[in-house]
Amino acid sequence: MIGSNCSLDIADVALDNPPEAPVFLDPVQNIGAFASWLRPATAVARKSKFFARMHKATNDKIKMRNLLMADFEGLLHEVNQLPKESKQKLNAVFEYLRLSKTPVRDTGRNFSLKTRELRRKGADGIERRVAPELSKPGEILKLDANETRLLHEVRDYLDSRFTLDAKSRLAALGYDGEYSRQGIEEGVQDEEFRDELLRLFDAIESQRLTSYIPFMRSGDTRIMVYGPDGTIDSGAFFMLDSLQWLKNMVGPKAAKLIPDPGINKKIAEIQEKYPSSEGYKVVVSRRAADANERLTIDDLSSLDKLLNLMDANAGKIIKNYFDRTMGGMVSQETVGELSAANADQVARGVIAGLPKSVRSVLMEDLISSYMKQSRDIPGYDTNFTDRLLDYNRIVASTVSHRMYREEYAEAFEDLKRNVGDAEREYAEGWDGYVDSPEHGMFRALRTIGFFNSMWGSIASSSVNAMSVWTVTAPQMTIMKGSAGLDIYKMSAQVIAGFRGQIGYGMHVDPYAIPGLTDEEREVLVLANKRGTVRAQMNPELMGVETEIMASRGGGIKQAAQRYFQYGSSVISVTEEMNKAAAFIVAYRYAKDPKALKNWQEAYKENERAKIIMDEGSDPFDVAEFMVETATFMGGQIEKPPVMRGAGGVLLQFSQYALQTMFLLSENLRKQGPRGKIAAMFTIMTMWTVAGLLFAIPFGDDAINIFQYIYNKYNGSKLDMRTEAQMMLAEMFGGDEDARRDAEAILRGPSRALLGLNISERIGFTSLIPEFEDGLSIVPAISTSVLKIQEYLDRRNSGVQPIGAYVAAVSPFIGKGPSDLLKGFVQYPQEGVRTRYGTLVKAPEEMGFFEELLPRGTGFQSADIARRQQAKQAGTEIAKSTQNAERNNTLRLGKMLADITKAENAGQSSKAEKIRAEFDKEIQLIVDKFQKDIDAGNMDKAVKPPSTQTLKEAMMAELYPGMKLDNVGKLKREAYIDAYRTIMVEDDEDDLIPDEEELEEEEGDTEAAFPQ
Repeated sequence: MIGSNCSLDIADVALDNPPEAPVFLDPVQNIGAFASWLRPATAVARKSKFFARMHKATNDKIKMRNLLMADFEGLLHEVNQLPKESKQKLNAVFEYLRLSKTPVRDTGRNFSLKTRELRRKGADGIERRVAPELSKPGEILKLDANETRLLHEVRDYLDSRFTLDAKSRLAALGYDGEYSRQGIEEGVQDEEFRDELLRLFDAIESQRLTSYIPFMRSGDTRIMVYGPDGTIDSGAFFMLDSLQWLKNMVGPKAAKLIPDPGINKKIAEIQEKYPSSEGYKVVVSRRAADANERLTIDDLSSLDKLLNLMDANAGKIIKNYFDRTMGGMVSQETVGELSAANADQVARGVIAGLPKSVRSVLMEDLISSYMKQSRDIPGYDTNFTDRLLDYNRIVASTVSHRMYREEYAEAFEDLKRNVGDAEREYAEGWDGYVDSPEHGMFRALRTIGFFNSMWGSIASSSVNAMSVWTVTAPQMTIMKGSAGLDIYKMSAQVIAGFRGQIGYGMHVDPYAIPGLTDEEREVLVLANKRGTVRAQMNPELMGVETEIMASRGGGIKQAAQRYFQYGSSVISVTEEMNKAAAFIVAYRYAKDPKALKNWQEAYKENERAKIIMDEGSDPFDVAEFMVETATFMGGQIEKPPVMRGAGGVLLQFSQYALQTMFLLSENLRKQGPRGKIAAMFTIMTMWTVAGLLFAIPFGDDAINIFQYIYNKYNGSKLDMRTEAQMMLAEMFGGDEDARRDAEAILRGPSRALLGLNISERIGFTSLIPEFEDGLSIVPAISTSVLKIQEYLDRRNSGVQPIGAYVAAVSPFIGKGPSDLLKGFVQYPQEGVRTRYGTLVKAPEEMGFFEELLPRGTGFQSADIARRQQAKQAGTEIAKSTQNAERNNTLRLGKMLADITKAENAGQSSKAEKIRAEFDKEIQLIVDKFQKDIDAGNMDKAVKPPSTQTLKEAMMAELYPGMKLDNVGKLKREAYIDAYRTIMVEDDEDDLIPDEEELEEEEGDTEAAFPQ
C-alpha cells in the first residue's frame, strides 16, 4: 500500500480510506505507480520534502561541477585550439617537468630548458633510467612567447585544482577553514585533531610538485606490465580503447565472434616493448560488465591514482567508488577494519562525527597514502594538452561529489525512513540512475535521431524559441502581470548577445547583452557558469553531455564532433535565449517585494521553493528556481523512468510535453489564483501562437489511440482529423470561408495567417509515437535506416533523381543541410513529389518566398501541406473498403473453387449446397452495397466483386501459383468532397485529380509534415 507520506499526488485520494483489496488489484496503487513511471524528478520534489533535499543536493553538485569546470574553460579552450606544432612542444615540456620534478617559475622570458637523464629507484632498491617518450637527454625544449604564457597559466590552473582537491578532503574530515598551516593551527581547538590535520596538510603539500601535471589514462582495456622486480613501478600501465563497447552490446556469446585487430596489435606492440625474456609480465584485463569490477579499490587508493587510472567518462565508477571509500581518501583495507556502522558512515561521506579513535585510523591512512612516492610509470597518454579537458571534468566531478555527498546521503537516509513504498521506490530508482552514464548505445541512438530530426534546422530553432511565449512568459506571470511584455523585451536584448565561437558555435554571451546593470550581468555570468542558463534540454535530446565536449579521439573524430557541435548550437542557442531572459526577469522580480510575495504565495506548497524561502528567498536562488520551473531542467537528473534507457530512445522528443503537462497540473491545482491564470495563459498561447486545438496533454495521442482501436476492430481505416474537418466545414455552411474556418480549428490558424504549416511542430499534444508505423516509431531508425527505402523508392520512380540523392545523403549531413538541399536544389528542379514519384506541386509553381525559402529553412508552406493531406485523404477513402472487397472476393472465389472441386470429384449434392450458399452470400453483398448507395454513403459502400475478379480468385484457389492483383476504386464523389474541403479555396477545384490519377499504387502518399 502507499504510505501516508507518499509524495505522488495521484495517491492522495486513497490516503484516508485505503482499499482492502489485494495489492495487485488495488487500482489506486496501480495508477499511482503509472504516474510515478511518467513523473519527472522535479514533479516529485515539488511535493516531497525528503526527495526535495536529495534533489537539491544533486542539483547543487551539478551546478558546482559546472562552475568548477567553467572557471578555466577559456584557458582550456585556447590550449585545445593551438596549432599541432605548439601542442607537441607543450606536451614535451609537460612530460619532462612531471618526470624530472622541475618547478616552473615565470621569469618574464620565453621558456627554455635543457633536458638531462632521469633515473628512479624501484621497489627492489635498484635505480633505473626513466625515459620520457617525447624528449631525449640533452635536448633543448623551447617555447615562444604565447606558448610560454599558456604554460604558466596551465601550471597555475593545475596548482589551483590541486589545492581545491586538498581543501575538499579536509572539509570532508570536518575542517572547512582557511587552507594553510596557519589557518589550521589557529582554527582548530582539538589538539589531537589539529596535529592530525597538520600532518596531513604537510603530506599533501609534499606531493604538490610531483603531482601537479596529471598522467591521464583512459580506455576499456587495462594492461598491467610487471617489471623484473615483480612490481608495476618498474613496468608500465596502459588503458586502451577497444571494441569492448560493441561486445557489451551483443552479449558474451556473440562477442567472441567479433575480431578486434586494432587492440590486438597494440597489445602485441606492448609485449614486444616489454619482453618476457627480460623479466616482464604483461597482464591484460578487459572491463567487466559490472562497473564495480572495472577498477578495484586497490588501484585507486588516492585521488592522484583516480585521475591517472580511470576512464575519463566513467561516471558510474566515480559514484560507486565515492559511495564505498569516500572518493579515494581511505583505502579498502582500512574500511574493512571498521565496524559495519562506521564503515557505512565513511561510505556516505559522514566522517566528521566519527569517534576520535576511528577518525585517527582514517587520518593515518590518508597521511600514509600521501607520503607514498607518486608512481610515474609509463603507459600514460602523452597528449597532455588535449587531456586537460578530461582532467578538468574529472576534478570538477570528484570535488563536487565530495562536497555534497554527506548532504545527499543524509537526505536519502531520512527519505527511506519516513516515506511510503511508492516514493521510496521512485527515489531508489532515481538514485541508481542519476549519476550513472547511460549505455553508449542509447546515447548514440538519440544522437542519430536528433541529428536527422533537428540538427542545424532553422525551423527547429524557431520552434524552440516559441517556448519563450508559449510556456516561459505565461509562467512568469505568477510573479508579475507584465511578464509577457518584460520577457519579450528581454528576449530581444538577449538575441543581441548571440555570438559565434570557434569549436563551439552559436551561444549567448552574457557580456554582450545590452541594457543590463553591473549587478545583473554579474549574476547572469555566475548563472551561466553554473549551467543554469545554458542549454540542458537540447543536449539531452542529442544524447550528449551538457559540459564541454571531450577532445579524445583522432583528427577525424574531433572534426566530426566539431561539425556536430556547430549544428547543435543552432538549436541550443534559442534555449539559452529562453533561459537567460527568464533568469534576468525573475531576478528583477525577486527584488520587487510585491512580486516576491506573489512568488512565495504561489509556491508555498512547493517543497523545492520552501527550501529557498527558509534560507531567505535570495533573488539569485529565486531566479534559478524560476528558470528551472518555466524552462524545465534537462539531463538525467530530471528524466522520468519511462524515458530512461530504451524509453529515452523511443520517446526522444516527448520529455518537454510531459514536463509541460505536470507544470500545468501544478499550476491548476497547487499554486493558487495566479497559478490558474498562468495555466490558462499557457493554454491560450499554445493555441494562438502554436496554432493547436488540443492544448491539453496527449490530445493527439487520444486521437491516434481512438483511430487505432477503430481501425483494428472495425476493419476499415478512419482518418478522424479529416472526417472532423469535413463535418465542421459542412456545419459552417460548406463554402470557402467555412472550409477555412474548419481548417483553422483542426489544423491551426497558422496556415491562413502565415501561409506555413507549423501547427504540427509546436506544442505538447503528443507523447506516444505513431505506433502503427512499425520501425518508424523509433526516431533514430525512421530518420536514418528507413531513408534507404525512401532512396530506393524515389530512385525507382524514375522522375526524381535529385530527391533520391537527398534521401540518400540526409542521414549523413543532418537535418539543416538536408532542408537546404530540398529547398534550393530539389524543389526548383523536380517540384514536390511523393516518395513514389507522384507530382504534388510542379517546380514552375514554386515561389522563392512562398515555397523555396520556407522549405530551405525547414518549414512547409500551407499550400503543399493541404495538397499532401488532400492526397492522403483521397488515398484513404479510395482504400477504405479495399480490405472488405478483397475479403469478399477471396471468400466467394474459394466457394467457386470448392464447387469446381466437388463437381470434378463427382460430388453433385455437395456442389449444389455450396452453390446455394454462394448465391446467398453474393445477394447479401449486393443488397448492402445498394443500401449504402441509396443512402449516399459512397465512401462506405463495399463494391460487389466483378465476374473477372471472381474468376481470378477461383483460379488462385485452384492454382495457388497464380497471383491476385486487382485493386478497385469507386469513390470519386467522396474523394472530391474531401479534396475540396481540405484545399479550402474554390479556385483550386482544377487541382482535383482526374479519374486515372485515382488508380495510383497502394501507399503512394507522403506525410504532410516534412521529414
